[in-house]
Amino acid sequence: MHRPLLIIVIVAVLACVSSPTIFAQNLLTNGGFETGDFTGWTTGGNFEFTQVVSGANYAYSGAQDGNFYVTMGPVSGDGTLSQTFATSPGVQYTISFWFASVGDNPSDFSVYWNNTQLLSLNNPNTGATWTQYTFTATATGSDTLLFSFDDDPAYMALDNVSVSSCCARECVHDQSQDGFTVIHSFTGNEQSPAPGLTIDQPGKLYGTTGSGGDNGLGLAYRLALTGQDWIFTSLYDFMGGAGGQNPLPGVLGPERALYGTADGGIQTCGSSGSEYCGVVYRLRPSPTACLTALCSWMETVIYRFAGDPDGWKPNGNLVFDQAGNLYGTTLYGGANGRGTVYELTPSTGGWTEQVIYSFTANDGDGPSSLLMGKDGNLYGTTFVGGHGGGVAFQLAPSGGGWSEQVIASFAPCTSYYGCSPVLVHQNSGKLYGIDPYDVYLCPPPGCLWNKYATVFTISPADGRWQVTIIDDTRNYWFGNWLDPTGYDLYYDLAFDAAGNLYATEGGYTPGAGGDYYWGNVFKVLWPQQEDRSLVGFRGNNFRDLEVDASGKLYGTTDSCGNYEGSVWQLMPQY
Repeated sequence: MHRPLLIIVIVAVLACVSSPTIFAQNLLTNGGFETGDFTGWTTGGNFEFTQVVSGANYAYSGAQDGNFYVTMGPVSGDGTLSQTFATSPGVQYTISFWFASVGDNPSDFSVYWNNTQLLSLNNPNTGATWTQYTFTATATGSDTLLFSFDDDPAYMALDNVSVSSCCARECVHDQSQDGFTVIHSFTGNEQSPAPGLTIDQPGKLYGTTGSGGDNGLGLAYRLALTGQDWIFTSLYDFMGGAGGQNPLPGVLGPERALYGTADGGIQTCGSSGSEYCGVVYRLRPSPTACLTALCSWMETVIYRFAGDPDGWKPNGNLVFDQAGNLYGTTLYGGANGRGTVYELTPSTGGWTEQVIYSFTANDGDGPSSLLMGKDGNLYGTTFVGGHGGGVAFQLAPSGGGWSEQVIASFAPCTSYYGCSPVLVHQNSGKLYGIDPYDVYLCPPPGCLWNKYATVFTISPADGRWQVTIIDDTRNYWFGNWLDPTGYDLYYDLAFDAAGNLYATEGGYTPGAGGDYYWGNVFKVLWPQQEDRSLVGFRGNNFRDLEVDASGKLYGTTDSCGNYEGSVWQLMPQY
């Protein structure tokens, strides 16, 4: 069981005269004092000379926002101003307010979240300029924000106080849509999310972090919308060893269970014979009634890989067929040591594993993705093989087994970044994928490799498979000779119910002032149309993209600013 912990992080102190941007509902009543009085607030202590005013007063030209603000001037004893409000336990909130002072001596100003001091200023002086202070805190369920102050012989000023669910706004730039929201920012204990989310029918989100949790070996989490707040729950902290560690995101299966893969298990694999072979795990709620929302789920390792010829190091995504059988891939092992596709079949008292295909190098080497087609066939890609840059393959049931067919072969990358195609979606009978490639460019002062990516489709046509390029990141640079060195890659694709295609993009540009990482979520418009950017990010690893039944987009980001990463939501406006 996890108890809510109070976590306070100073995010920023900004001197500014413009209005703050609030991205969620303010939980405070009359946070801007626009009633002209202290409605909603509790006053205490020495409240002499403290009042709600408008216009110019003392050294202040007027309110920071709106018409009213507070001047605070008690003498010979502190005054207090506070509000207590309901919150969602475990949810992070942003506390923001604007403060001004002129450095009177003596004067003191302090801020408290419950019994924790957020800020203490002695003889503060902002030059009578409004200054914003912003903090984050994890709520307990009922929380109090309190200001304590005294000023002799003059006044300090306070305006536009807010408490709202948060958070990692400094990681976002070029926001062209009002429908974008960061719904969770990961803490140091939780660590950065692994790319990938799963959405259940009610709209809850599930994912993992590769490290973090109580044991530092990764955790599985759930995000559920309750009212207007997204509630984060750590479902399970991985224990390591035979139970698995560093989990990859899972897929929802029968009985509300979450299935995924992780390191761990038997420790006899690799060239040294001492690497973990990997496990397939199942997480599900406790069969006994849970009296709180913080009860841990139960883990069962349904299969531990044993190495050649079984396969080892499970990777990529898991998929279910309609009969409840589970399919996945291992990067290594199998009959030829080139990786496998395996099937797990539920049986009495457990699961039975069978390697249904071992790659041979010519038909692929090291599988990298797997899809279950609507035709009942399996489709996927490999890291290498074929022409050297990997293949797309089909596995079809045949005579009690499975037969493989290479349906596309890709050119190799020669840069040190490496390349590998992936299949990420099937829509209207077509397979959609992403293929990175590199180009050797020689702008002054020298030659370097740049890396780009295409979005492609594979579809049957006249008894064969046809590959069609529908988009290319290089189309949006200003000519070959002006290309900055670095990379610009597509990472994931998703279709909504109306057939609109969305993608995530990430890039890197080195520079004299430091390396710059960035990413975008955009709508793919084709043919011969420039993609429409929906929101941009600072940072990298914006690799996953999911869409729910209502058309909302979801994904994760890696660490940025003071945060370990985030889960975001976007409702496209066009």
